[in-house]
Amino acid sequence: MIKLYQLSNSKYELAQIIVRNKVRYLKESKRRRELELLHKLCKEHNISTTLAQELITSSKKFSYENVNQSTRIKEYQELINYHTKLK
Repeated sequence: MIKLYQLSNSKYELAQIIVRNKVRYLKESKRRRELELLHKLCKEHNISTTLAQELITSSKKFSYENVNQSTRIKEYQELINYHTKLK
C-alpha cells in the first residue's frame, strides 16, 4: 500500500481530489435516499412533504435550544396546524 507522503505533489493533490469527490458523492447519495424515503412515508400517511421537512428542520433547531418538552410539543402542533390549513 502506498502512503500519501510517498506520493509526489501532483499525485498527492490528485488523491485529495478523488477523496473529496468520493465523500461528496456519498453525501449526495445519502441525501437522495433520505429524500426518497421521506417522500414515500409522506405519501403513505397522506402528509405533505413540506410539513415533514419543516418538522425535521425545526426539530434539529429546537433540539439545540433550551426549551422544555411541552413548549416544543406546542410549537410542533402549531406548525402542523399551519401546514394542514394550507392544504
